[in-house]
Amino acid sequence: PLTVTMDGNKNITAAFAPLRTLAVNVTGQGSVSRSPDATSYVHGAVVQLTASPDTGWVFGEWTGAMSGTQNPASITMDADKNVGATFKQLFTVTRTIVGQGTITLNPDKVYYVDGETVTVTAIALTGHRFTGWSGDLSGSENPAVLTMDADKNVGATFVANVAPTVAITSPTNNAQFIGPTNITIVAATDDTDGAVGRVEFYYALNSQPSTLNLIGTVTNTEPPFNPQ
Repeated sequence: PLTVTMDGNKNITAAFAPLRTLAVNVTGQGSVSRSPDATSYVHGAVVQLTASPDTGWVFGEWTGAMSGTQNPASITMDADKNVGATFKQLFTVTRTIVGQGTITLNPDKVYYVDGETVTVTAIALTGHRFTGWSGDLSGSENPAVLTMDADKNVGATFVANVAPTVAITSPTNNAQFIGPTNITIVAATDDTDGAVGRVEFYYALNSQPSTLNLIGTVTNTEPPFNPQ
């Protein structure tokens, strides 16, 4: 109370400020503390809000009478206020590899926020090739994009490359010719996991069996490839 000494005529005015309320709504798993902590505030008071996520969650943003991601943040109580705090769940990616290769993630992090996208790339080691995804990815598109709406398990399968084969089909082995004459050499190719694009023909003299001499090269980009 105010005490006034009446040593003359006095004129006293009492000004009343309205009380303001602050409501905080939480989306996700976490809590919001306020300082000062009160059920109502004098008009113009400044209140600091601090968002604290639960384990496995992260603070996302303020909504309502506040916006942005600054945490803690302050609000001026010049009216009744309603503030929302959004928390987002954190998820992990587990990589499983079959064969010889690696899986890279971009961005490469321990935890990903709910809704975040991750580019997943399969890289085969030398002499191997990527054949497909398993787990939470399917198909063989590489790279592939993963949307983090739960913990994910991504598997990549790699297989060893099979060497292509080339066999001369004409002339037959040990065929004899009276020279001089032109000989057409025909070869059959096979590549179970790719395509043969070039065949080189060589000959060696009986007197120098270890010395190979190039006869010619045949190229083709469209299988089947039967060079001659």
